[in-house]
Amino acid sequence: MPGRHTELAQFLRSRRERLAPADFGLPAGPRRRTPGLRREEVAQLAGVGVTWYTWLEQGREITASAQVLGAVAQTLRLDPGERSHLFTLAGVFDNAAPCEAVPLPRAVLATMEAVRPFPAYVVNGRFDLLAHNPEAEEILGGFAGVPPARLNIMWLAFVERTLDGRMVEFDEESARHVALFRASMADHPDHPAWKRLRDDLLAASPMFREYWERYDVGRPMVRHKTFLHPRAGRISVETASFTINGGPPLARLVVYSPADESSEAAMHALVLTPDAASVAPA
Repeated sequence: MPGRHTELAQFLRSRRERLAPADFGLPAGPRRRTPGLRREEVAQLAGVGVTWYTWLEQGREITASAQVLGAVAQTLRLDPGERSHLFTLAGVFDNAAPCEAVPLPRAVLATMEAVRPFPAYVVNGRFDLLAHNPEAEEILGGFAGVPPARLNIMWLAFVERTLDGRMVEFDEESARHVALFRASMADHPDHPAWKRLRDDLLAASPMFREYWERYDVGRPMVRHKTFLHPRAGRISVETASFTINGGPPLARLVVYSPADESSEAAMHALVLTPDAASVAPA
């Protein structure tokens, strides 16, 4: 199987060859032996060295900055999916890519409504709370008074402390969330939003700072959690996480299903209103 550099070379070549010279004000000319633009034309239009771009298309192991790759992507007129693929193959994080520019599919909102009274919510890789149903707000401790920009699971847990006293395994789960956050941030080390959240958490929460300094990393998996709800009582749940296609990058739908019959009965006590799932501002 071809390696990453070979895949990158083949991808660039395919995108270059689909472009019409006339779209760039270039003559087609009788001497063109290949379809699309020439390598030197792409390099000139992108403002990069001809030799460097040639090596890139030859699959050589060379490095590229996000700025240079962005110029190449613009020249090749890549759509968002193609641009993301380019950066992935190059092993470079795209700082210019928006985090939540894509809205949630309506089917996801409908799913959160359909699973009620099971709590369900959507987070991205940074744990920003993008949407939730009423039962999720109930079991997570409520968000009244929390600024929209702070609707983040990490912020709610470590600064607002909405889960402290509600989740039986609070310390264990908090440490695990920091490990998940660290693993996710490894793909976004220079993104301003990620760095700002990390720095704010370090400044506001000694507990977060303690866990962060452990350098643990984790990955999403099925978990068993127990909540002590002030009205519904003890609720034991199993978590399920589903990747959302066609939504914001790294978005996941998380559903809490009851672990036993008494927990299922307690979940029905969480139902407050028949309102549809609500979307939290990103």
